[in-house]
Amino acid sequence: MGDFLSALGYLALGSRLRRLSDDLMGDAARFYKLHDVSFSPKWFGLFRLLIEQPNLSIGEAASQLGLTHPAISQMAKELAEVGLLTSKTDAKDERRRTIELTKKGRDLAAKMEPVWAAIEEASRELSEDAGLDIIAKLEKLEQAMRERPMIDRIQTRYLSRGLRLADIDAKTRDNFRTLNLAWLEKNFTLEPIDEKVLKNPEQEIVSKGGSVIMALMDNEAVGTVAVKPMTDARWELMKLAVDPKHRGKGIGERLTREAMTRARKRGAKTLYLETSRILEPAVRLYKKLGFKEIERPAETETQRCDLCMEIKLGK
Repeated sequence: MGDFLSALGYLALGSRLRRLSDDLMGDAARFYKLHDVSFSPKWFGLFRLLIEQPNLSIGEAASQLGLTHPAISQMAKELAEVGLLTSKTDAKDERRRTIELTKKGRDLAAKMEPVWAAIEEASRELSEDAGLDIIAKLEKLEQAMRERPMIDRIQTRYLSRGLRLADIDAKTRDNFRTLNLAWLEKNFTLEPIDEKVLKNPEQEIVSKGGSVIMALMDNEAVGTVAVKPMTDARWELMKLAVDPKHRGKGIGERLTREAMTRARKRGAKTLYLETSRILEPAVRLYKKLGFKEIERPAETETQRCDLCMEIKLGK
C-alpha cells in the first residue's frame, strides 16, 4: 500500500509535518536512551534557553520560544519533577517568579554538549541529502505564517469556494467596465484615462503585455483586476474591483495575489499602484500584502490619486 498522507498532498501538510516531527523527536529520544541520557526531546527548547539565559519568567521563556504560557509551564513542571529545574521569587520583584537550572541540570547540560553536536551534524547531513536548506525553508514558512496565519488563509478560501480566475474575454468585457464604474462613479468623477481603459482593455492593457483578470463564481463575474508593464522590471497594478454583494470573501486578495504572481513570472521586480486614501478597504489590503507607501510622482494618471504604493516582487 502507498503512503496515504503523501497522496493527500497539501491537504495533509500539517499531518505530514507532525509525522516528520514525531520521527525526528523519536530518533532523538532513542539516541538519548542509547547513551544513557535521561532527557526528553520536548524539553530541549526550554532547557537550552535556560543554559544561555538563566532566571527567566515563564512568560519570558514562552515569548522567546514562540510557545504558549501553559506549554512552558508544563515543561517547567516536568523538568522540576526530575530535578533539573527550580523556580524562585525574584529578589527585586516579589510578584515575579523565575526559573533556572539546578546543579543537576547544569551538570547534565555539560554532558549533553557532544550529544547535541552529533544531532546538529546529523540534521545538517539530512538537509544536504534532501538537497535543500531545511532551516532556510522553515524560516520562510514561519515568516509567511506570521504575516498571514493559516486560519486566515483557510477562511478566505472557504468563503470564496467556487471562485475561479480567468482572463478577460468577449463574455466578460462588459463586466470589467461595469464593476469598475460602480466604485468610480460612487466615489469620484470619471476621468478620460478611465474611459480609455474601460472602453478597450484589450488594447490598453493586454496588447501591451499585461493581463485583465476576472473573478467568476457560478459563471457570474464578481471581481476584476489588471496588471500591465510600465518597464520590463516595473509593472502597475490597476482597476481592482469587487461586486459589493461578494465583498468579505477574500476575492480582492485572490485577484491581487494572482496579479502579483503574473507580473513576477513575466520579469517584474517591482509592482506599483496608484489609489486614493478614501478607498480604505483597498488600502488595508495593499498594506496587508506588503505594499509600502512611496512619494507621489509629480504626475499621475488620475487626479484622484493621493497615495502611491509599491512592493518588491523579487531580487
